[in-house]
Amino acid sequence: WKQLANTLIALNSQESLDLAQYFLAYSQALEDTNISTINDNWLGLARVWMKKVIDRLQPIHAEEYSYYDANSIRVFPDFRLALKVESLEKDMKATQESLKTYLGQKFEETKIYQSSLNALDKVQLYPIVDVVFCGSLDFQPAGQSLPNDDSVQKEYGTKVFLNGEVISLRWKIVLDLAKKVFLKDYRFFEQVDPDYDGMAIMVAGHEYGEPLFTDQAVVEALGAETEALLNEDLATLCITGIMSQRYTNKEISSQAYLNHAIDLLGSYLRYIDTARGVPYLQPYYVGMCLLGLRRMLDCGFVYKDKNDWRIDPSKLDTLYTMSLADLYRQVMIAETKSKTLALNYLAYAIETKEIKEIINLL
Repeated sequence: WKQLANTLIALNSQESLDLAQYFLAYSQALEDTNISTINDNWLGLARVWMKKVIDRLQPIHAEEYSYYDANSIRVFPDFRLALKVESLEKDMKATQESLKTYLGQKFEETKIYQSSLNALDKVQLYPIVDVVFCGSLDFQPAGQSLPNDDSVQKEYGTKVFLNGEVISLRWKIVLDLAKKVFLKDYRFFEQVDPDYDGMAIMVAGHEYGEPLFTDQAVVEALGAETEALLNEDLATLCITGIMSQRYTNKEISSQAYLNHAIDLLGSYLRYIDTARGVPYLQPYYVGMCLLGLRRMLDCGFVYKDKNDWRIDPSKLDTLYTMSLADLYRQVMIAETKSKTLALNYLAYAIETKEIKEIINLL
């Protein structure tokens, strides 16, 4: 990184000088073995990254805390180099503005919303393609909201990275899985647009929502494992819980209103296929898939007709009402920092008889 920094300095453009400052900070963090200063150096790197690295070329260093590197000691090397592309930025911005408007109307009086709002107000949006990625090769993210550190988020906001190539590839997997479970209603999955429905609405909404309604005090009160199980569901509920308002106010079409639910259902099928039994993916399987699939089953959006699993679009309003109710429950958990409420909420995330039937089909 030091050699690269020297090369960038020699180029003597503003972007190259900013990148040089970043890579020098990165090398300093990697070299530090002093327990009393190492955390400050990694936080310093995050601050340089947020303040200086703002152009089309985006190096992304190891920032995830809860997957391979559960102890946050950076023992798992991870690095990506991404290039910003012009893709659906207008639609993504519309998703962001809707979140600010509707979540503000519902939760502006809560302390936890106010304490995390800066992460949404100061978002740097990057639709990207990965030029280089190494480290967690089996976990190339469709979307990321970074940095993870609460203090840096409050100071500088977040960067939201959305990878349309990954989202499209994952939807191809979903299409194969959907044939195994919902053959008679397969047409619904074919109608989903991975770019608009997947990236601009669902993944963008999830990543915008991920840093909301949480902070270090919530993590400490609930415990890191419990908070991680709640967080993926909460992030998705941020966008799902406002879909009815977006549709009522004509921000999205009736097709997009339906496609969001189908997109979610497809994600649940993929999580069953890939995340079930994988320890570091339990926030997705338990926190997102099981909770989300139970909502769909309980409201009748997904149901069994004799031997066939079917989808009932007439239950959309009920599904979104249930999702909004769970969003309120999640916000109350964060506001009160009640581990009892959190565990009661997560107790709903079980493999019911119906879910086991779907699992067996996959």
